[in-house]
Amino acid sequence: MSFSARSILLLLAAATLFFASCSPEALDDLNGVGSMRISRDTVWTKNKPILLEGAVNIEGATLTIEAGTTIRMGRNGAFVIGENQAGALKINGTADAPVRIIPSSQEIYWRGIHFIKTRSESRIAHCELEQASSTNEPALELTEVNFPIENLRLVKCGGDGIEIHKAAPNSPQITYLYVETPTGNPLTGDASLLYALGHNITLTAPNGGVYLASGTLTADRFHFRNFSCPYIVRSEISIDAKRLGFDAQTRFEFERNGGLNIGVYSETKVQAEGVVFTGRGADLRQGMWRGVIVNSHVVGRESYFRKCLFDAGGGGNEKGNLVLYDVDGLEVSDSQFSRSAGYGIVLIASSIRELSPNRFTENGQGDKKSEKR
Repeated sequence: MSFSARSILLLLAAATLFFASCSPEALDDLNGVGSMRISRDTVWTKNKPILLEGAVNIEGATLTIEAGTTIRMGRNGAFVIGENQAGALKINGTADAPVRIIPSSQEIYWRGIHFIKTRSESRIAHCELEQASSTNEPALELTEVNFPIENLRLVKCGGDGIEIHKAAPNSPQITYLYVETPTGNPLTGDASLLYALGHNITLTAPNGGVYLASGTLTADRFHFRNFSCPYIVRSEISIDAKRLGFDAQTRFEFERNGGLNIGVYSETKVQAEGVVFTGRGADLRQGMWRGVIVNSHVVGRESYFRKCLFDAGGGGNEKGNLVLYDVDGLEVSDSQFSRSAGYGIVLIASSIRELSPNRFTENGQGDKKSEKR
């Protein structure tokens, strides 16, 4: 190898080490930077143009983005926080000077922000993400919710908006959230993501909804809000809450293994009025989902389903749209049960109160089934 060739290789290696180890404060220009690693506390401001063509990995450090900063992202642009060592990202926008992270051109979608191992001092405030995400990556991914998010706008998402793997009843809240996704789901992940949703949530998704893969919800009180798009349930979700409520016109759409399992382990009082429980898809037919299962810990005399629709279920072992186990006196009134693979209602050592007649249509094996243990 010639001396000049070796020199070029050494220079390239030195440049690689420099960009891997330095903070952006040491860089004179962030306009067109490729992949980079931030390993010491760094602040970005609006004073210089920022164009990122690759991933920014934040490892064991904090990147602070000050109010009014605009960051343009190339097709491979992304923020990854704590892939190996916990890091923090602080987006400190204000109402008058939000932080904007936008594509470098209107023809592309960038890869989003991904919090893997996250320090609790992270924060997102008054931030807009435009044309983030794709069919493979959400615009914002949170392994767990351990920092506050407020006044966040996700517009023109190329796929899903926010994916949350884990949250808890005491998680910091996501408030003043707007998600717009023409093709994907605005929220997706474990059912526990619902713990983190605070007030002023607006979701726009003509083809998607709040996609709940699975999970367990346990709380003193839990309330399903109507976000004007459905809850899409992939598999069975267990719910135990001293008081379980639903906004009127809340809609659940269940995939093949989807269902609700209520009152499995602790005392639960259910109040559902005007709620839709149905299959997922335009071609509704018998047995598309498992059913709503009401278990022995539900306090029947203080619980009710009124003016609800149970449609296209009965695909579970119990073969019912609504199934009761050891529940006495649950009110089921003025509701419709249709297209069950088995029965509209299955009562196993249970009884119901019908204060006004229910309606039954096209159930495969009959309207009601009652059996003893």
